[in-house]
Amino acid sequence: GAGKSFIAQRALERLGEGYLVVQVRGSSISSKLPYGALSVLLNDLDSSHLEHPLMVLRGLTQLLHAKAQGRTIVLFVDNAHDLDDLSSMMVAQLSAGGHVTLLAACVDLPHVGGDIMGLWKDDLLRRVDLEPFDFAETAATLHQEYDGHFSNAAARALWSASGGNALFLHSLAREQIKLGVITKQD
Repeated sequence: GAGKSFIAQRALERLGEGYLVVQVRGSSISSKLPYGALSVLLNDLDSSHLEHPLMVLRGLTQLLHAKAQGRTIVLFVDNAHDLDDLSSMMVAQLSAGGHVTLLAACVDLPHVGGDIMGLWKDDLLRRVDLEPFDFAETAATLHQEYDGHFSNAAARALWSASGGNALFLHSLAREQIKLGVITKQD
């Protein structure tokens, strides 16, 4: 992929202890099931909460707040373009109601469900398009990720080989370090 999930995970890792990160993932399989992507969360609810969407929303809200224990809840929806309509509606309602801070990653915004798209149209969700890293971004992320300094030559070689793709960049870096092609000196 483009590295959208990788970059989102790195951003979430930087959050402090005052945050509870809850992750759900859309998929081609879950998109065919009502509340498919939310099934992991719904398993923790009493079956009586599943009778009506308002009850599902109330149950999810109570569940998330109980788990958060006063922390800010960040709901990371990976592959938001693969949410079924009911999951999309619940995610949008949790976000619009201020119960969660939403981070949604998708391949193509027009394929995201109408409820989440509505958040963006109403300026409740900010869109950030993921472009390939330029050389400066590549060098900065390598320095940060590997807690040290990469030579410009090594960073440039990885940038060139990865085409600026964040996920591929880090996969290549790990591979080259493991193989001993890139080594730490001094």
